[in-house]
Amino acid sequence: MEPNKLQQGNNTVPQQEGPAFPSATVMASVLDQLPLPLFITDTDSNIVYANGAFTESTAYSSAEIVGQPARILNSGEHDTSFFESMWTTLESGQPWQGRLVNRRKDGSLYRRDTLMWPLKGNDGAISHYVVLARTDRDETEHKTQLLQAQKMEAIGELAAGIAHEINTPTQYIGDNIRFFQESFRDLHALLDQYDALLESAKSGTVSTDLIQEIADLKKRIDLEYLIEEIPSAIEQSLEGNKRVTEIVRAMKEFAHPGSEEMTLMDLNRAINNTVAFARNEWKYVADVSTDLDPSLPEIWCIPGAFNQVILNLLVNAAHAISEAIGTTPETKGHIDIQTRRDGEWAEIRVRDSGTGIPEAIRTRIFDPFFTTKGVGRGTGQGLASAHFIIAEKHEGTIRFETETGMGTTFIVRVPLSRDVAP
Repeated sequence: MEPNKLQQGNNTVPQQEGPAFPSATVMASVLDQLPLPLFITDTDSNIVYANGAFTESTAYSSAEIVGQPARILNSGEHDTSFFESMWTTLESGQPWQGRLVNRRKDGSLYRRDTLMWPLKGNDGAISHYVVLARTDRDETEHKTQLLQAQKMEAIGELAAGIAHEINTPTQYIGDNIRFFQESFRDLHALLDQYDALLESAKSGTVSTDLIQEIADLKKRIDLEYLIEEIPSAIEQSLEGNKRVTEIVRAMKEFAHPGSEEMTLMDLNRAINNTVAFARNEWKYVADVSTDLDPSLPEIWCIPGAFNQVILNLLVNAAHAISEAIGTTPETKGHIDIQTRRDGEWAEIRVRDSGTGIPEAIRTRIFDPFFTTKGVGRGTGQGLASAHFIIAEKHEGTIRFETETGMGTTFIVRVPLSRDVAP
């Protein structure tokens, strides 16, 4: 629908009583000032109108985009079946809604929740198609909500494992406390005997019976054993308490929305914490090794969001290995995590020995709600959230290298400084 046709349409507005219907000029102005990106195509998918919000979000001017086929926006991220399903719905006269990945004038991609519907003339035939998308602000708020929901999903999926990880150290802390209780009772009895010996020594009346009683008591309580085991039990209890504290702290960090402000973070420490936090997710199927560059400086990031990316990649690696080796493996797979500095960039590599990613779905890996996992093992938000966090919040990149049947390596790169351009 061309702008001049909008104005010409004023002549066809039927007369009606009551408040005057807005003129076509006013309606054209409404569309152009609509804060949501909108464009209209003819039945051949040629763009005949684009409002201001659309030209602003794509960087195309109205003169550049009007008259062009809508495929000028195609990103190549959607397969043929996606468009066939969309057009089947539209050509039947029904509205279509879904998530489109389109391409701006500069070649960059953007994802938008989009509503499309057919416009029909007086004869009932479809004359145009209208495409309405979210604004950048709506999209950001939507992604932030999905991000928080995905955080809670991750916590929920790991809850049983976290409970087990906490239960193990608390159990031996409890066992050690009971050991301390019994040991203190024995040591208290021995100290009472030593007090009696001291008093006897002061009065010069130390008896051989008392000395024998002390010797027998030392043997009965196995004093040498207590001296050897108590320090070890104390160390074990302190380590268990530290482990529980780390898990609880990690849970709080992942579950809480956290600050959206950039701050300096020790990336290697974050990786170690995440590996410990998700241990129950990988320990039965894989051995995890880390090669963390000690010279890597702290990076500017949003800690809670960045930790979630690491968690998503680690859990996905464990799931890929689980699919490759089955539920009762004779041997475990491997997950290798590496960090290094590459100029003004920090790079993280998470490699797994899983199934690899089939070629047919590689272009859809970062699409929201896309998942190859079985029911109950994910909603397809993990990698979509990771892409949003890295690409949009940290101005970095996330990609993968994969070989079917051999495994996958996800590569995350983020700038060390906020001044480094992606």
